[in-house]
Amino acid sequence: MLAYYLYFKNKSLVLWSGFKTNLILKNLKKLFLIKLGIDKGAEIINLPIYGNICLSIHQGYKIFNFKKGSVIKIFDRNLPADIVATEIKGVREAGHLDFSPDIVDWNMKDRWFEEELVEGSMGYAILNSNPNALMSVFRREIIPLLENMILLKKPVYTLLCERVDSCLSIINKGNRLSAPGLDAQKVNSIKKGIGKITESLRKEDNQKICLIFSHGDFSFKNVMITKKRTMVIDWEGVAFRSVLFDLYNWFFTELYYHNGSSNLVPEISEAISIFKKHLNDKAPDIVQSLSSMASAYRFLFYLERMTMLLQRNLSDKLLDITLSSYMVFMEYEDNQSHHFDGC
Repeated sequence: MLAYYLYFKNKSLVLWSGFKTNLILKNLKKLFLIKLGIDKGAEIINLPIYGNICLSIHQGYKIFNFKKGSVIKIFDRNLPADIVATEIKGVREAGHLDFSPDIVDWNMKDRWFEEELVEGSMGYAILNSNPNALMSVFRREIIPLLENMILLKKPVYTLLCERVDSCLSIINKGNRLSAPGLDAQKVNSIKKGIGKITESLRKEDNQKICLIFSHGDFSFKNVMITKKRTMVIDWEGVAFRSVLFDLYNWFFTELYYHNGSSNLVPEISEAISIFKKHLNDKAPDIVQSLSSMASAYRFLFYLERMTMLLQRNLSDKLLDITLSSYMVFMEYEDNQSHHFDGC
């Protein structure tokens, strides 16, 4: 297979197919180490579907079939049926967007769905670039994607206090943060961070907020440049979230990975203004809500993002990711405070 892609597929090392090549090389290396007996901790799993590459992901596996041009997600067997149904419903709804992969087939009973394989490059990682490049990409490519996602489904309005309580209920479900084996110091730091975020949100408890159709992990790694157009992949996290969740997530991913040289405070402020102008005629109620609840939406994003992370199988590594995310949030708050004080 390696010889085939390197010799016969002479374009296999260029950017548009870099994702495929990287997967193949990574998995060939893994297989080689297993065969030599060096990697003894490898898990062997029998799955009922053929493919070239299998990746272990959150709540299941993804099998890539390059010849067929498809990706199949198989859900973990111990995952509740209602969660499987909700995710399949979400990716099918996202399939109505012209920049989402087409859903080829699905089977609720056998717990899988198949979608079009998107081949391209993760072209919107603005590594070590200046803020102007980031904003240029935002205006040209990101705004139309966000706008179409928001207008796909009718928004849902709820009280801020109800949304906060819902997030806290998910975080505290089954007392998961008290599970044995977790680093107590990390857990306490996360709890304190959630407490600070919640305290800020409680000041506007009875205000109404807007929830919209959201990707859930909208970031440069899921925005792909293909031969025909820009595509967005990995829609498994679809849900209704606060109206600025995906916008903030795109920028904060850049901050998390330290891409670029700016704290992005002026850029995010400009992006929200552009966003509101684009929606002013099509969704005036959403724009009004954004204008009156600006800081609440930002802190709600922080809480929703940490909730998403803490829903997964908890480990010290995941706690580190959650803590790092919280530190990025708080650093942004400090920078924002200094920026507007200076203005």
